[in-house]
Amino acid sequence: MSINKIANDLNYFEEKILTHLTVAQLKMDLRLRKLSTTGNKNDLISRIIEDNIKRNENGTLDELNNLRIQSQNNNETFDETVPDKTDLLNEIEKLRKQVELLSNRSDTSLPSTAHTN
Repeated sequence: MSINKIANDLNYFEEKILTHLTVAQLKMDLRLRKLSTTGNKNDLISRIIEDNIKRNENGTLDELNNLRIQSQNNNETFDETVPDKTDLLNEIEKLRKQVELLSNRSDTSLPSTAHTN
């Protein structure tokens, strides 16, 4: 799919137009808009549609195409899968909690090595 087709689709106001895009493509566009990239695919699509409506009302929807051209010139693509800072911090927090749970579980399940006489 061409970048122009993706860019045109990202300016629509209907969910069904955006559902064929990947999560990575949606997140890339949300980064360009300086919006949150957290949530499931439906959350991302809703956020883009809401932003499109606001930008259309303000007359700034066409500015997105300029941002996309600039990012393309900076060697960024809509297929980029590098997570943003928020995603990384959320993933680190989930892993920290898992380590803590595993650590607590192993502490309570170890047999006592102290002998009483």
